[in-house]
Amino acid sequence: MSTLPTHESPSRRADIQGLRAVAVMLVVLYHADMGFSGGFVGVDVFFVISGFVITQLLLREHKANGRTNFVTFYTRRAKRLLPALALMLAVVLPASILLTAFDAQRSTARTGAAAALFNANNYLAFFGVDDGYFTTSSKANPLLHTWSLSLEEQFYFFFPAALAVLLWWCRRRSTRWPLVVGLASITATSFVLSVAIRRGRTPLDDMSAAAFYLAPARAWEFGVGALLAVAISARPNSRAWLRSVATVGGAVAVAVASLTFDDNTIVPDVAVVLPVVGTALLLWGGTGRSQLSRLLSSRPMCFVGDISYSWYLWHWPALVFTRAMWPEYGWLGPVAAIGSLAPAVLSYRYVENPIRSSAKIVGRRIVALAGVSVVLPLAAGAVLALGTERMERTVVATAFRPHLDLGCDSTVPLDERPATECVWTTPGSIGEILLIGDSNAGHLSEALLGAARELRLDLRIATMSACPFIDLDIWRDGARQDACRAFVEGATEWILNHSPTVVVVANSSDGYIESDQFEIAPTGQDRAAAPDDKSAVWAKALASTLSSVASPTTRVVVVHPVPKFTDTWRPREMAPLRLLLDPAGAAIRAEREGILSRQQRAREAVTTAAESAGTAVLDLFDDVCPEAVCQSLVDGEWLYRDHGHISVEQSIRLTPSVLEALREALDSS
Repeated sequence: MSTLPTHESPSRRADIQGLRAVAVMLVVLYHADMGFSGGFVGVDVFFVISGFVITQLLLREHKANGRTNFVTFYTRRAKRLLPALALMLAVVLPASILLTAFDAQRSTARTGAAAALFNANNYLAFFGVDDGYFTTSSKANPLLHTWSLSLEEQFYFFFPAALAVLLWWCRRRSTRWPLVVGLASITATSFVLSVAIRRGRTPLDDMSAAAFYLAPARAWEFGVGALLAVAISARPNSRAWLRSVATVGGAVAVAVASLTFDDNTIVPDVAVVLPVVGTALLLWGGTGRSQLSRLLSSRPMCFVGDISYSWYLWHWPALVFTRAMWPEYGWLGPVAAIGSLAPAVLSYRYVENPIRSSAKIVGRRIVALAGVSVVLPLAAGAVLALGTERMERTVVATAFRPHLDLGCDSTVPLDERPATECVWTTPGSIGEILLIGDSNAGHLSEALLGAARELRLDLRIATMSACPFIDLDIWRDGARQDACRAFVEGATEWILNHSPTVVVVANSSDGYIESDQFEIAPTGQDRAAAPDDKSAVWAKALASTLSSVASPTTRVVVVHPVPKFTDTWRPREMAPLRLLLDPAGAAIRAEREGILSRQQRAREAVTTAAESAGTAVLDLFDDVCPEAVCQSLVDGEWLYRDHGHISVEQSIRLTPSVLEALREALDSS
């Protein structure tokens, strides 16, 4: 978030520095979970300030010289923004090898490269935001915050030329209206586009991320600041009492937004008008002498405003690294946020301010500075990419590697998949095993493959995460899972047409029954939401499903869920350094009886269904948790890849038990 250098304007306004301080503190407090549930509006405050300050600067220059000196403008922007950003990227990217979650390292490297090329927002909009079932949240990316910097840089790149054209038109027409109408039209168009995309009113499919990250959908916030600058330049004097009222009104608007907005607030949308207009009122009213303006102009606020750009750069990596090292970091969040002031102040004092103020960095030197500021982060990103490749081959990383079904986990129904896709053949095969279900089927892939080889059978895997193989309609967070229904119907059709030797059905039955995230119902019937109701519905529907695919030539084995931990423990979201230094402290454990109690309804439903359908049951609970306490780490070996899925190594260890169950099922034919 940019800060107007003191040498750029003979009429520097201290209250704007104070307003920048408010903006950065709102963002930091929000990111550190220190209150201000809507503190993310600090970014919107920055955008309005940028539009206002840059427009004022360009209007003054045009008035003084009759033209826009693009070389001077871009020289100032490069000296002001690029070195501090390059320094942060050059430090954070290599550090991410040890301090960023495994699953976020590749996206971090790409985000860093995009940020160095002023394109992080576009990368994140289309490629970088992935919160899928087995993916690490985008919030584990220590460079996620660079989207707003790239967006500002894009504004700085395009806006001066657009303003110069409008000012040229004004001169030709001897009127200011082309400037006002032009800026108003751009602002209004951007606002309408932003709301339309966010609400799905455009041909773009599921592009809510585009509304958040892309410049065309955010330009209206800069536009509001630009229009305010034009208005003040036309009428620089206004009544003091009006400015005081505006200051209070603006402060109330920003405060209300920062305190009442939260992660459920749809942004950007109409709601964002509140902090945007509030910021504009503060900028207009700040020309007065109200108590609030004096507070914003105070030395402490100006100091925070001066370092706001550097603090914004460093606070998010500090928080992400801390969270990756200590996932339940609690009070460490505020400590990290405050601690990030140290690199921010150092960066401001020894990089940002000296380079910005230097009169020697011009001409070829500014070109060289810009080149280094781009090349250095790109090189650091390459270091992270290479380091990630090496880290993924360490014992720690391989313990949490994906299962065989990684490429087989798909929404495409089995009857529509290529015949040879996700099939592991065995020489001299006499038949085929089909492993089907959700991710709880997928984590048994290695055990099934080992058993298949022993039985001289091929193995086919068809899984779909969060989609059990059962004849039910399923709602997740209120949304009907139509793709899941199609997956189940397609798989059933395929089984009836191909008659595999064995069908192994594995679902996270306890998750669907116990979690209030899911509702279930037979087609055309009322939804069941309470665990007891869902258990009864599950038993009946599963019995029907198992009976429909079983035949004299196809044996069916249904699998009980393995022990699961209640905490959402995901080691691949931890820093590699944490797992290397303290694996025992990073592990998870829970009482066996507590887990059995939570799974009781699901286990009874599966057993009842299997007995009704006359199919075999495979129970691996004792194999996975033979002691009174279930653990993710035993004798230095990781048994789980996350809170609810066993590791590849554990799956391989289960091969004998799986083999025995399959043999019994085949012998019973």
